[in-house]
Amino acid sequence: MIVFSIIAMVLLKKGDWKFFGFNKPGEMKYWKFFLKIIGIFIASLIIFSILFVGVLNHIFPKGEVTGFPEPDSYLEFILTVWIWSSLAEEIFCRGLLQSLLSNLKHIKFLRLSIPVIISGLFFGAMHLTLLNGNMGFWFVMFIVFNASVIGFVVAYYREKTGSLLIAFLIHFTANVVGYLPVFIKLLIA
Repeated sequence: MIVFSIIAMVLLKKGDWKFFGFNKPGEMKYWKFFLKIIGIFIASLIIFSILFVGVLNHIFPKGEVTGFPEPDSYLEFILTVWIWSSLAEEIFCRGLLQSLLSNLKHIKFLRLSIPVIISGLFFGAMHLTLLNGNMGFWFVMFIVFNASVIGFVVAYYREKTGSLLIAFLIHFTANVVGYLPVFIKLLIA
């Protein structure tokens, strides 16, 4: 995904890296910022967990609600899921896709620009591939909707700061926050 994105960036804009978000974000109050996005992600986890895994799974059962399998190696999991996938998905979704749609950012719906909406929805839809895994349907829907919320937040701040770095940091933080319940469960067990 990273290789494809970088090749496309070179071919489409002659490697105008700043256009694709390869620059530093402006000044920010990072502690306040990260507390706010962590709050959004925790609220999203709670709301969509209740909705999909709790309510909809009981009304429309589709088999057992199984989550992510336990990783063989936590170091490998951290390197691949938390770091590598965050980097690859952000370079593709926010670096390539959202940048190519940036000429539409003057069109807004619910105070979000069209590039933010499309990028966020596309990011959520990418997680539909989890249906091919050994996970329950409603758990995957829970992940897809959470990923969409994360996608909107990341895309919004990518557009606001012009930087992929902030997009990566938000995505990474969301992956860590989303996986914390599993780590807590392992520590308690």
